Amino acid sequence: QVFDSQVVDKENTILILTNKGYNQNNQQKIILDREELEENIFDSNGRFAIWHDYLYLMGDYGLLGLSTSNYNNYIYDHHKDLYITRYFQDLRDKSGKEDLVYESHNNYLFILASTGYLGFLCFFLFMLNIVIFNIKTLYRIFKRKGPSDFSYIIMLLIIIVISTGALFMNNAFLKINIISFIFWLSLGFVINKATLMNNQITQLSKNNHSI
Repeated sequence: QVFDSQVVDKENTILILTNKGYNQNNQQKIILDREELEENIFDSNGRFAIWHDYLYLMGDYGLLGLSTSNYNNYIYDHHKDLYITRYFQDLRDKSGKEDLVYESHNNYLFILASTGYLGFLCFFLFMLNIVIFNIKTLYRIFKRKGPSDFSYIIMLLIIIVISTGALFMNNAFLKINIISFIFWLSLGFVINKATLMNNQITQLSKNNHSI
């Protein structure tokens, strides 16, 4: 099969495959071109340009955001000149779809765009409260040599890894997938374990004072 240009979309990655002909053994020579790298965006796979556009749109998000299912349509209708909409122009021309916008590749920007300033603030305060709570728990465990649990540390590391990965991908928050399931399951486990260990440390302190 001979083809001149074909756009393949797989897991939000666009690869442009260009056939340069067959050799004597009838084998294809395929070259993978990444258009975003040609725009001098270093080695970020286009993320710097994507993040720039989503930050540029902060004035459009408003208090309640654009919603998880409507932000694509809004951005395409009102900002067709941005990189995140221009990137999919060839695919739109071929498929006829007009709501294709590059995902933010940052779960926190996705929350901001989808839920607005109010939703992002609530999420931020929720996560900040969990961070502070677990820092205090770890401090009490190591300072007072309270009870510790290896499973608590493992689950806490899982949360840290997924939260860090959310800086580069949309796969943990406001999503339904295995990574999101693991994150929220681990978070519930960590909160429960931290609460139990704090209660045990408090009880030990009371017992020591009463002796």
